[in-house]
Order: sequence, then structure tokens, then C-alpha cells
Amino acid sequence: MTASHDATSGVNPPPEAVRFVHEMRPKVRRYLTHMGCSEDLAEDITADACLAILDRWDRLHADPAYSGKEPINYLYTIARREFAKRGPRYDRRRQREQLSESPSDETGAHIDRPDESARDRIGEALLELPVRLREVVWLRHVERFTTKETAAIMYASESKIKCWLAMAVKQLRRHYTTIMGEDSKETTP
Repeated sequence: MTASHDATSGVNPPPEAVRFVHEMRPKVRRYLTHMGCSEDLAEDITADACLAILDRWDRLHADPAYSGKEPINYLYTIARREFAKRGPRYDRRRQREQLSESPSDETGAHIDRPDESARDRIGEALLELPVRLREVVWLRHVERFTTKETAAIMYASESKIKCWLAMAVKQLRRHYTTIMGEDSKETTP
């Protein structure tokens, strides 16, 4: 170890740890915002999780208590635990309010943009899912983690991850068919 110090742990982290955190920071922040976290809180949680990884980097590779834990899994685990501690209900409500704001022109008339309304509907459907199901969908389909990696991040069995994913897909399909039924009623003369 080097004798130089930084503000967090007293020792400069290894260069590979700094590179890892630099690469992962935007992904973790995006993950948190899609879980319903506000931009500000997502940034705070991401910074705290990255500092924790930098502080524990050597132990992740050397300590038997941490053996088998990949830094990426550990980073996402820290982020999701911090999000759970810091009031997801407030952030979920705030995100719903942002989604419900509709764009308008100078006269105040509503501008209907099909691609944006579809995106909003998908966002609304995801926000309606319980946090755990949202996390599974995000980790598996957006971040492209394997079932095994997702299970490690969420501290659950692989079979539980598959079950949660199936539940999420079922709920999203139900929401989609409800929306499509409403759209066909609106377009029918």
C-alpha cells in the first residue's frame, strides 16, 4: 500500500478500482433513476456506493468473507440497499408526477407525440410494479445481467429471480392489454 492519503479511507485506491468506478457510475445512476429514484438522490446514492467500493476494493479480492463477491454485484447491492433506506415512496411519487406532466405548445394546447406517449406509458407501467419486480426487469433486460448475477445482486436464489421476472412480465402484459383496450375505445367512432 502507498503512503499517500485521500479523504475517504486514508489510502489511495488501486487504479483498476478507480477505472471500475468510473465505468460503473453512470450505469448505477441510471439503474437507480429507473427504479424510481430522483436524479439528486440517485447521484448521492451512487457516490456513496462508489466510495464504499473504493474503500473495500482490497478486501473484495483478499478477504475470505468477501470471496465470491464480484465488485459489480457488490456495487449494485450497496446501491439498492441505500435506495431502500432513503425513502423510495417519496421518489416514486415524484417520478409519477414528472411522468404525468405533458408537453404543450405556446398556447398551452397539449402536444401529442406518439413515441413520447408510448414511452410514458411504459414508464408508468414499470412504476406500477413493486420495487423488487422493477429491479429484476431492469437488471435482467436492461443491464443484461445473467440470472445468476441478478440473484447475487439481490441476495435471492436463481429460481426466485425467475419467478419474480415471470410475475413482472405478467403484470406488464396485463397493464399493456388494459392500455391497448383504452386506446381502441378512444379511436373507435
